[in-house]
Amino acid sequence: MASQTGPRNVVAVLHLSYGSHRDVLGGVFRRAARFGWSVRVVDYGLWRDRATMREILSEWADGVITTGPDEPHVAEWLRGWKGPLVAVGTPIPAGAARATGTAFVGLDETAIARAGADFLLSLGRFRSFGFVRGSDGYAAAKRAEGFVRRIAERGAAAQVFDPDAASCRAEPGPLAEWLASLPAPRAVMVSTDGCATVTLAAAAAARIRVPRDMALVSCDNDETICETSSPTLTSVAPDHARLGEVAAEAMLKILSDPGAPPFSALVESPKIVERQSARPVSPATALAERAERFIRENAAKGAGVADAVSRLGVSRSLAGMRYKAVMGETMRDAVVRRRLEAVQRKLRETDMAIGQIAASCGFRSDAHARRLFRARFGCSMRQWRKNG
Repeated sequence: MASQTGPRNVVAVLHLSYGSHRDVLGGVFRRAARFGWSVRVVDYGLWRDRATMREILSEWADGVITTGPDEPHVAEWLRGWKGPLVAVGTPIPAGAARATGTAFVGLDETAIARAGADFLLSLGRFRSFGFVRGSDGYAAAKRAEGFVRRIAERGAAAQVFDPDAASCRAEPGPLAEWLASLPAPRAVMVSTDGCATVTLAAAAAARIRVPRDMALVSCDNDETICETSSPTLTSVAPDHARLGEVAAEAMLKILSDPGAPPFSALVESPKIVERQSARPVSPATALAERAERFIRENAAKGAGVADAVSRLGVSRSLAGMRYKAVMGETMRDAVVRRRLEAVQRKLRETDMAIGQIAASCGFRSDAHARRLFRARFGCSMRQWRKNG
């Protein structure tokens, strides 16, 4: 380790192919200039020279700021390093925990997830929500967890494409199948911009049109990736430059007090950069939702397809086509389903005579209602009431 007097020498160990890491480095440099430090940059995505790195640490460095403490070769470089260490974005692995001179500076991943979820929810009503993790890293896991929680808070459910099933770096087949399994229109958040490009390829393989069939939001706002994707990517933009500044401030604190216990700091305030991959739910979806709402509220009162169409201001054929495309069933099937659900509720919750229930739930023919009930549930109304 270099002398602890005079100007400080700090090594910044980052993966510079990532736009976010370049932004972090910019923040580090801004603070380093103010503090009078010298900064040496090591790109761990390209460099593997163990001997030279050990020499830099032992003879030049006063402190290390790194975005890759969990990377195997970075962990190897740092083995035996006793000086100040700031981990950025990913906590130091538990097995390498240090008693003093350490800080973790990260993004508020929950805030990032919440920003993405809230943006998608603001676009309209979707039939399904999903999150593509793309890796098993710290940030991806936290973002997935936060997204699922936020969607649940808003009364919906979100599925997660788990990297244990297939990685975003793998062939898009499993991801394409998973995306296709989500009912349209879909709203999907992806853990990183790089993984979002694979998600776009998987959507194309599944013949899912973005944003018409699926609104997609990614994370990190790497402009090179987001602006060159087709369609261009809407992305949550964390303040990576501020993250670098906070990392440098944490290093200054440790250099001033090397015996300080480990501490953490989080950077909040992500923002949404809107591009082509996410837009409000289409007029076709809005039309289908109006029809679905009318059927839900009125089918058991005797209203049918014709009544629903009369409220939409379009032809019956167009209404039926749009409804089937968005909701996955015909309007007639939806009417019958809602009426049968009402029959079930009355069988379960009332003592009403079975012969009267069909008419009270919108059916004009008792015999027809009985046939439909048996076809759907495999038993008579009387048997269902008895077994329920």
